[in-house]
Amino acid sequence: DYANEKEMSVEIRVGDSTQDVAKRLESEKIISDWMSFYTKVKLQKMNIIPGVYTLKDSMSYDQILDIIAVDTEVQLSEEELRELEEKEKLGLD
Repeated sequence: DYANEKEMSVEIRVGDSTQDVAKRLESEKIISDWMSFYTKVKLQKMNIIPGVYTLKDSMSYDQILDIIAVDTEVQLSEEELRELEEKEKLGLD
């Protein structure tokens, strides 16, 4: 029922573990079970990318991962990682 869907902003910080993110998504009621989400991320070998994201409780795990993660085959360069860390320090997401 999309009429009652809830949209919210979620911040993922540099240093947040996959488990931290999964538990936060569950506490925000975006997902119903953090452990199944965590397991999917690990099995699919995804990297969650720090940032601020708008997510909906009607989204599937795959839809959420399309927004907040990349396949581990996609590697961020050292420069991109430094930029993310600088933005995090400055609060410039």
